[in-house]
Amino acid sequence: MKIKIIILIMTVFFAGCDNHDVNDAVTEVARFHSMYNTKEFNGIYDAMLTNEFRNSMPKSSYVKFMSQTYNIIGAYDGSTLKKSNQVKSLIGNEKIELTYNSTYEEYNIDEFFILEKESGVYKIKKIVYDDINAIKKENIKSR
Repeated sequence: MKIKIIILIMTVFFAGCDNHDVNDAVTEVARFHSMYNTKEFNGIYDAMLTNEFRNSMPKSSYVKFMSQTYNIIGAYDGSTLKKSNQVKSLIGNEKIELTYNSTYEEYNIDEFFILEKESGVYKIKKIVYDDINAIKKENIKSR
């Protein structure tokens, strides 16, 4: 009986790992990059971030941070999705982790996004810019 319960739990846990969800998350990140390029940081904050993210950072701080980020790394040029991971759990919301190698006007940088389903829609819970492995574009050209 214990084995059947464990198998049932594992089936529920791993069932439904759907590419449709990953595609939805990738689409949201593309929308984020588009709004980033037009400096719509208020719109990103209001429409694309989870409640948890917004509760952890006031809008004015987010807009200031993103404006400073834009001034340092420049406009978004494109990216390659390196890894995606869908996390389904019995307790809590579904999450998708996306890792990109992205090219901006001034830097080539790795980005890590965690998106969480909120009211049936994937929203950004966390964004990490990997500045440790960032490469300034002038350094790429000189290689």
